[in-house]
Amino acid sequence: GLTASVLGVAPFTSLRAIFLWVFCVIGAYISAAELPKDMAFKAIFRTLAVMTVLSALAALLIPALGTTGEMGSQFWRGVYTNKNQLGWISSLFLLIAVGMHNRARWKITTFVVLVAIACLWKSGSKGALMACLITFMYLGLVSLLRSKVTPALGVAAVSVALFSFLVFGFFVLPALLAVLGKDPTFTGRTFIWSSYLNSMFNSPFFGEGPASYTYLSELTAPLAMRLVRLGAIVTPHNAFLGAFGDGGIFGLLSFAGVLLYLAIVSPFLRNDRATLICAGVAFLNMAHGMVETHEVFSAGFGWFLMVFFRTLSLRQQERNGQDVGAAPSAQAIASRAGH
Repeated sequence: GLTASVLGVAPFTSLRAIFLWVFCVIGAYISAAELPKDMAFKAIFRTLAVMTVLSALAALLIPALGTTGEMGSQFWRGVYTNKNQLGWISSLFLLIAVGMHNRARWKITTFVVLVAIACLWKSGSKGALMACLITFMYLGLVSLLRSKVTPALGVAAVSVALFSFLVFGFFVLPALLAVLGKDPTFTGRTFIWSSYLNSMFNSPFFGEGPASYTYLSELTAPLAMRLVRLGAIVTPHNAFLGAFGDGGIFGLLSFAGVLLYLAIVSPFLRNDRATLICAGVAFLNMAHGMVETHEVFSAGFGWFLMVFFRTLSLRQQERNGQDVGAAPSAQAIASRAGH
């Protein structure tokens, strides 16, 4: 990101985005490293619960503030600037609330989960809704596998399943939808992706710097004018394309590598709640990132939560006197499966 900033079209804008990202990550690390674990869990849960309940109240009691009109329909945006932000934060909260469920607090947890579901549904953010559903299915698969197989076999099985899903999505689904006269994303995003990708090939190695393609800039403004019939398209509506445009192939590999490790590899190396929640947030970032541009080289709640729960997981491993990267042995897994 720093290299791309110096070589990009707007170095000072890019450096500002990078430094804000650094402050976000440091804040997440310090919060999780210094607070007692139970207090850290409660702080995150209560913060998200308050934001979610306030969003629902704003939409219901102050519609002029808490709702937004698009295409002749009213959608909730709550205390955020747009409906997609409400959908994104609500999907994150659902993952965390379910992952942190506590029998002693089941009533309040059930209430806020229902409010989060209402916010996600009423936001009209179809991308966030689908990404959340896919993420829960993925976590169910990971939870099943990591208690029955070795880490290597679990990672391989999940990787093959995801690769098969991507092959179907990229090669089979478009052909099926073409027969029905539909765009693969139902929203014209494939045309948006191709337009942005053609521009990004001008700087394929280090890109044009953070925030050059993931925000309104001198590069995205002309593209947005060409795509004006589809709306205000000032980003590629794909986080991986955004990473490629901002940081080139090196930026894309860095961004995708972190998400893939946290979502696929990490949950098979550490068998604790914080790691599973972190894996869910990382996978949700990938799934939602296929249709929206967010939090690539910029500060955001997704990055905050990934670093926060990753830090809690490492603290727990160190407290237990285990090697941070140690995987459970095949014998231990077989013993658990036998019991």
